[in-house]
Amino acid sequence: LDLLLLCGTPIRYSYAVVLFVYFNAMASALEKIFRFGLYDFDWAENSQYHRRQKYDCDNLPCRVDAATGFSDLSLILLIFTIDFLCTRGFAETARKEKNRILASIDAANHIAISLSRFDLA
Repeated sequence: LDLLLLCGTPIRYSYAVVLFVYFNAMASALEKIFRFGLYDFDWAENSQYHRRQKYDCDNLPCRVDAATGFSDLSLILLIFTIDFLCTRGFAETARKEKNRILASIDAANHIAISLSRFDLA
């Protein structure tokens, strides 16, 4: 996302990535709260022993209550949104500064060409 913003791609691509991240975070939070089986296909049966030793539950992600799940979701979305807005602001400022520098270089080029036309000797 940061590369999309900094490289000057159209903003609609960045918004598409933001929406994808939001939906992914919401799906993960809802899975932790309601355990409807979103991640069940990902865990192999041969790793049951290792999961039991590392986590408190057999079926990851471990179930949490609704308040914890939604507070975790809101914190993740808040941090991601702040990062997106700060990076977007930095990218816009960097683009404006680049345009100013290019305009200064162009003006200096015109001045140098104009001065070269005069006979200063």
